[in-house]
Amino acid sequence: MRFSERFHIRRFSIGVPGNIADGSSPNITDDQYHHYKDDVLLLKNLGMDSYRFSISWPRVFHDGRVNPEGIAYYNNLIDALLEHGKIQLMRRIVFIRLKALFTFRQESSLLSRSITGNLDDKFGGWLSRDIVDEYLRFADFCFQAFGDRVKNWLTFNEPHQLVNGGYVQGYYAPGRCTGCPQGKSSTEPYIVGHHLLLAHAKAVKLYRRKYKVNQRGVIGMTIDSFWYEPYSSLLRDIAAARRALDFELGWYLITFGDYPQSMRLYVGDRLPAFTVEESRDLRNSMDFVGLNHYTSRYTQDNPSPSNVRPGYESDSHTHFLTERNGISIGGTTGTWIYVVPWGLYNILNHVKENYNNPPIFITENGGLVILVTGFLRSNFPGLVDVADSNTFSDRFIKDDARVQFYESYLTRLQQAIANGVDVRGYYAWSLLDNWEWDSGFSQRFGLYYVDYSAL
Repeated sequence: MRFSERFHIRRFSIGVPGNIADGSSPNITDDQYHHYKDDVLLLKNLGMDSYRFSISWPRVFHDGRVNPEGIAYYNNLIDALLEHGKIQLMRRIVFIRLKALFTFRQESSLLSRSITGNLDDKFGGWLSRDIVDEYLRFADFCFQAFGDRVKNWLTFNEPHQLVNGGYVQGYYAPGRCTGCPQGKSSTEPYIVGHHLLLAHAKAVKLYRRKYKVNQRGVIGMTIDSFWYEPYSSLLRDIAAARRALDFELGWYLITFGDYPQSMRLYVGDRLPAFTVEESRDLRNSMDFVGLNHYTSRYTQDNPSPSNVRPGYESDSHTHFLTERNGISIGGTTGTWIYVVPWGLYNILNHVKENYNNPPIFITENGGLVILVTGFLRSNFPGLVDVADSNTFSDRFIKDDARVQFYESYLTRLQQAIANGVDVRGYYAWSLLDNWEWDSGFSQRFGLYYVDYSAL
């Protein structure tokens, strides 16, 4: 499938020196476009019965026009999955089901980070209210084209990452932030998040009104969040940890129709308001919650000094740490991921207790192939350090550490279920090693090893 260089504003990140850790490009990666049948067989051989994948906006609508090649690819992938009879389809997720499912269902997410360049040029992308109707057109087309087979939908995957990377930090497209050539981190993240939520609510309303009766599907959103543990037993640290969750998880999990009170209090009039109708549409707008969870942090209260400019990073008045009294919060991986299985248990119970115990799919969780220190080293004292994961051979990968990672997290997951959390499934990230956004090929999460030298 070929497109012009501007079809995907994600190319912004690739073109900025230093944005991608290893300087790589996603022009050629796992190439599922040509190898989808092989990938489906890999799923089948692993015993998987569900698969999450993205539907990319610019591959469906290229410069505003329907792209037949993109539609054909998604139809081929869906049909190949269904042909094997036991893979559920969930768009934008790889799923390891907790119990067997006897029919193929496709779960799908409408990939928001893949906004087409022409929409960004036309009216400013997600900064404009106009994009809500454009997104609705995209969602409507997908429901119509694929909904006869796709029964589980996700409107967005990780809206927090889109907002934080694109409008707070500026390292994702469109590269806007207070310290960037363009952008204002005190207001733009909240405007973009607001429009994402409105687009979600409208897509859900459309699906339920126009398609649900005949297609009999369900629809939700995938939200990514760390678990934030109070640094101490002080009330101010306990409150800070709750605020941190509000500003990350609660920002988008607004099934009560409005933002968390802490966001209203700390952001003030920089946080947009919902109309009565918008609030009503957002209430109970998720048939299920998708949760991407990888790691945890300690959290302290941080009364921001007066000379700190307002912005998303300081608005919650929190400070994050990875150790307490010289002891790490969890096993280290040399990356942002610390191995904290109890964090998964805690965040699941938090959702249960504060959001009416909705059905939850853990839509991403996984560890790096180089997990060899800290928590994991104590369990595998003979494990060999590997400084560069690219030196691994596809004929020999000592993966005991990740076996321990999954075992420890799944044990905590079982405990959460025993405690009454309504978890319906678990998706491992990821099926294959792949191009990991700003990390490029430098981090490997795949259940299957990919030899990048052969790409």
